Parts: sequence; structure tokens; C-alpha cells
Amino acid sequence: MGTGACGISCDACRLNVRGLCSSCGAGTEPASGEKLKAQYRLFQGYCPILKCASERKIAYCPRDCREFPCRAFEQGPYPFSQGFLDMQKRRRKETRPATVSLDQMAQWEQDEIDPEYWDELATLDPDDVCRRSLAAYDAKQGAYCVPLLNQTYRIYPLRRSIARDKDVSAESRRYDKISFSEALVLVIYLLRAKEIPLAGKQQTEKDLPGGETFFRGPHELSRQPVLERFGCDPEGFLRAGVSLSGERIDFGDAAFRFRALPRVPLDYILWVEDEEFPARVTLAFDATVAEHLPLDVIWGLVHLTTRRIVEAAAL
Repeated sequence: MGTGACGISCDACRLNVRGLCSSCGAGTEPASGEKLKAQYRLFQGYCPILKCASERKIAYCPRDCREFPCRAFEQGPYPFSQGFLDMQKRRRKETRPATVSLDQMAQWEQDEIDPEYWDELATLDPDDVCRRSLAAYDAKQGAYCVPLLNQTYRIYPLRRSIARDKDVSAESRRYDKISFSEALVLVIYLLRAKEIPLAGKQQTEKDLPGGETFFRGPHELSRQPVLERFGCDPEGFLRAGVSLSGERIDFGDAAFRFRALPRVPLDYILWVEDEEFPARVTLAFDATVAEHLPLDVIWGLVHLTTRRIVEAAAL
């Protein structure tokens, strides 16, 4: 027996044991429609939770619906206590723990972006946003067009969604869903970018304001995947960088500069392993980067870039 749209395992639900509710499955399953028809034949009414989930194509309300817990659960009788619903409301407002891993963050999707960011972006003057960020604006579609690494994205504030520009290249097909990292970087950049020129002075993360303290422990920038893949392969490192539209620069044993965002260049400098020293990677930013992105979003941008570099080597 499966899990109902309400999120409860039917095997573990007392309502099912007592015969007060039969198994309905996920709201996205075809069987949910048959269950609704049967409910109407027998009771001349529907389970409001299953009906809502089925109409909105939501599998499980507690996991998939951003409006959970809604009035349908609070009006009951359904299998969650008011205390449980109150806890869900409270904890869904909590910030993510600082110790979250990069692998965990890679699994988040764009709908995890705080709605307040979308609301703020929707109120801004597109001309001002474009002037600050060097983005373009499609007034007909209500979308900002922003290049991130070697791809262009469309950001729709009113829809609260992001899509990549259509591209039939193999590179673009590798990325179907918009990740949380991509969405966060793009939205915060549009909100916070400033109309200032590049300083022309490169700094490491520890030189940025607050960087010495922030970029430690769980917030160490993502270098290890690059070292593991390219520590003895500078040529492969350069090929991967060029495939992502990086510009070769004359530092270390191999290096390139990305225009990660229109006002945010990002340098990757590889020093290969030798008999005396292990391989290492230096990351360098224009001194203005903290004017455009807060430190946690810089961390997310580097995570995204590192992942793209390593994945480009597999193409």
C-alpha cells in the first residue's frame, strides 16, 4: 500500500485501519482520478486534499507543495495534529544550516529560492536592473536575460521561474533542471549588482571583506574536485575551461578567466603536482565582487563553476 497525497503512509494511518479513508496514492498518479470519481459516487463529495493535489499535479503535499500546511489540512479531520502543522509552519521559515554539504545543495532546485527575493525583483524597474547588472530585458515575456558562464538564462520574476535559452548543443542538454545554485546566483545578482567598473585588481577569497572568517570549514570554496581531476593534467584543465568560454591567462601552470556574470570575472589558477608539492588551485576575484554578491552567493557561484569544469572534462 502506498503513501497518500496527504503524505501519510496508508499502512501507518489509523484512518485507513478503521476504514474511514482508503488508499489514494500520490496526487500525480492516474489512480487518484479514479479515487475521486469513486468518492463522488459513494459520498457525493471529494477528499479536498486529494482533489487539490490531483488538479495541481502535486504528488505529496508535505514534500512538494510550497503552501503546505494549507486550510484543507487545518479543517480536517486529516492525519496531522494542529501541533504538527504549527511545527511545519515554523520550521519552514528557518534558514538552512551552515553545515550543509555541497552535494546536498546540488540536489536543491530553483523553487527553493526565498519568495521574498522574487517579490523584491518583481518590484524593481527593469531599466535600472539592466543598467546595474548589464542584463537584457525582454518586455514581451517579462524576462531578464543573463549570461552565466557559457549559458544564457531567462529569469521571470512574476512567474518565479528560470529557464535556459534554447540551445541544441550537447553541453546545454547536460543540464535539464535549474539548480538552486544557478537560481540563487542569478536572482541575487539581479537584485544586488552595482553600476561600477571593474577594479582590475584580483583578490583571493580571504582578501574579500569578511572572507577570512567566512570561507572556512563548511564554507571552504570548492577546489577539491578540480584537484582530483586535473592535478596532473593541466592540458585537460585548459580544454575544460575553454569549452566553458574561459579565457586563458598567464598564471601558474594553467589558468583561465571566466566572465561568470557580466560584472563578475572569476579566475581558476592550477599549480600541478610535482615531487615537492601537491597540486593546488588558486581562485581569484576582481576586488569589486563583494559589491555584487554576498559571500554565501560567491560560495555558491564557485561550487557551480567547479562542477561545470569537472563535468566539461567528460564531454
